[in-house]
Amino acid sequence: METKDIIYELRTKNGLSQEELAEKLFVTRQAISRWETGETIPNIETLKLLSRLFDVSIDTLLSSPRELVYECCEVPLEDEKLKQQLICEINVLLHIEGLPEIENLNLLPGEFVNIEYTLLNGEKVKFLDDNKAYLGNQLETDFGRCVGVVANMDFILVCTYGENGENPELVIYKKR
Repeated sequence: METKDIIYELRTKNGLSQEELAEKLFVTRQAISRWETGETIPNIETLKLLSRLFDVSIDTLLSSPRELVYECCEVPLEDEKLKQQLICEINVLLHIEGLPEIENLNLLPGEFVNIEYTLLNGEKVKFLDDNKAYLGNQLETDFGRCVGVVANMDFILVCTYGENGENPELVIYKKR
């Protein structure tokens, strides 16, 4: 939808005439008419006023709405369906007798979950980015170790570790 259509739709949806909207924005009725015909678009200060008046982003007014997503994991903030799908996939992957199911994924900073693992050849590696955010959770187990899950829309990482993150072991790194 173009800016002209968005302004018209917001104005009529809110029951305002061109004259009434013009008064609220301190512009002429002709300015509103020119916006709604696509002849011109509002300046940045007027876009700010429109944004506050109609409770929409300036991006929306300029016909380029952006969907807010969890940084890096690319799961839309408002899309619970995708988050639930990811939880379900993790629970199927982790179906182990006595291990509780994951019920929620929390937004976690990369620096908090980017654990260094020791590979079989002795090399130490980190798989995540400290400057990104991920979805994850921790499960307590009966065998003295925690199970950590970190995911985004590209991968699922499962590890175990002792108290205070000691002796981490990579269990699964699965591309989605």
